[in-house]
Amino acid sequence: MNLVSYYKLEPLKIDDVVVLYTLRRTKEAEIIDGISDLESIMPDEANDIVIIQGINEKYINGRFDSDFQFFRPLNVISIGIPQVVNGDQVQITRIDVNVNDVIGGVLVKRDLPFIVFFTHDGTKILSMSDINPPIPEKKDNVKKRAKKKKKRSKKRAKKSSSKSKSKSKSSRKS
Repeated sequence: MNLVSYYKLEPLKIDDVVVLYTLRRTKEAEIIDGISDLESIMPDEANDIVIIQGINEKYINGRFDSDFQFFRPLNVISIGIPQVVNGDQVQITRIDVNVNDVIGGVLVKRDLPFIVFFTHDGTKILSMSDINPPIPEKKDNVKKRAKKKKKRSKKRAKKSSSKSKSKSKSSRKS
């Protein structure tokens, strides 16, 4: 038997830095074991997220736009925001949040190099390259080297080795 929980997203804005999405459970249902494709179950119109729990597996499906998502709902204790970055030293301002069931969020302040989430499961550092992965630039004027054709030697018939003709005894005696 599989348990399906439906959730509604509730945005929570934190100090003009980030908007966190928390989950509020709306309903639960049980699914018969006959359904083999559990990850294809999507939420209905009234809900945003569905979490399907099987025996050894768990799926999160949903419809919401976010900059980052966590692999499961986390309890966020506080958020660390870098204030001063000098080489190897970073000063972080910690904002106490203490919010349960955070699934993801949207950054409001985009000029941060990274943001740190302190959760019950440890810390999660989210860098801007995680949100906006760098796109490699392609150079159009790269010249390809012309391939040189290998010279093939012409096949010729084998020359027979010249053998000295054996002379008869009569010609040698004279």
